Amino acid sequence: PDQECPPPPPSPPSFMGGGGDGADLLGEGGGRPEEADTSSLGVAVDDDSLDVDVHRIALRRGCAPCGSRTRAAGVVHPAKLAHDAPLPPRAPPLGADELRRDGHIAPDGSYADPARLLSRVFAGGVAKDARRTLWPLLLEVVPWEASTAQQRKLRAERSRLYNKALRLWGSYDRRGGLANCPHGSVAQYCRIIDVDVPRTDRQLERWKAPEALEPVRRLLLCHCAIDARMGYMQGMNDLAAVVLDAMEGDEADAFACFRALLHRIEINFEDRQLGVWRQTSAVLAALQELDPRLHKALTASGAIADGGECVFLFQPILLVLKRELYAYDHVCLAWEQWWAASAPHAFDGACVHFQLLLIIAFLEMRRAEVLHNRSGVPGLLQIVNAAPGTLSCDELLSRAHSVHDLLRPHAKRTGSAAHAIFTADCLGGPRPQLGSV
Repeated sequence: PDQECPPPPPSPPSFMGGGGDGADLLGEGGGRPEEADTSSLGVAVDDDSLDVDVHRIALRRGCAPCGSRTRAAGVVHPAKLAHDAPLPPRAPPLGADELRRDGHIAPDGSYADPARLLSRVFAGGVAKDARRTLWPLLLEVVPWEASTAQQRKLRAERSRLYNKALRLWGSYDRRGGLANCPHGSVAQYCRIIDVDVPRTDRQLERWKAPEALEPVRRLLLCHCAIDARMGYMQGMNDLAAVVLDAMEGDEADAFACFRALLHRIEINFEDRQLGVWRQTSAVLAALQELDPRLHKALTASGAIADGGECVFLFQPILLVLKRELYAYDHVCLAWEQWWAASAPHAFDGACVHFQLLLIIAFLEMRRAEVLHNRSGVPGLLQIVNAAPGTLSCDELLSRAHSVHDLLRPHAKRTGSAAHAIFTADCLGGPRPQLGSV
């Protein structure tokens, strides 16, 4: 019968504490959560004929399982992923020379055809020499129609606002009294920030010197000073480090882009991370249509809770594969294609939640290990948290575009997995607008 589903089971433990003893529960290198579900026996799935009733528990409760859909007669569903098919070639990243040469920039410095430029970024990402120019546009910090003169004024305003945020907590820091800072949530989160920041990607040459990470700390404290509601959660330091690198150390622009990125994934940092679990449900719904065998393997391993929660996908979704890709250039290329696909200036093939197609592609790249996993959820966590930097960025992006091409023809079918990912449905609506200092 069609009735409201019962509440989901208690959420898995929050891995992104806002206090406590300062331990990074994600682990420095993307370690496993402390309390994985080990109650189920792992099952190796080597046979396509394995029969698993995915929704038996929910059906026993007398309701349709959360996220389930009836495969109605006459409805065309997406084709299954062909794992032996060659991956489509990728376009090269968009560099500064091409940006100037191909007529993207109008004489007054504005961008006359954002959709064309976004389509190009979606195809190949952005080269390092063009990131400082394009990231504020991709993240909606600067409007596409702004002229060169207007961009200069906006840049000055960003600098003013950043300096204002610095002053909110700077004097308390100099006196060693951040815990007494009355602005925003600085007092609440200063201790955990000071524990997390020194552990941020210290293997990278850029951050090896102790003072090198001070800009990361400043960005995080400024964010807390002006945004008491969101505050700080472990993992934000990872995001800030990537943004600072892309902005070549320009802290005012990095702060504006960091804030824009946080608001783009604000749902990931909600209380109990309910937004992350909604995204795992959307990923699994698409996977059930695209790769039923892989979906069965995950179910047999006990990885999928009744409400669609998947603990082992928590970190990849929360930080949008930052720790899995590891190399900053690879992280940037993946994020840039995600931002281009989800931009308000729609182009042919736009996808609001392209980041979830990146997650599906990531699972497909770990497919063989998942199918042969014999250790349940702990085994899946080991697979997902494999050595950082071992994930091929080229393969990930090519696979994500293949998934995009398979789902795209079905994006307008209301209630389908494709519709949820290509629109805002799976997250409960569009992202909120940015606040101000």
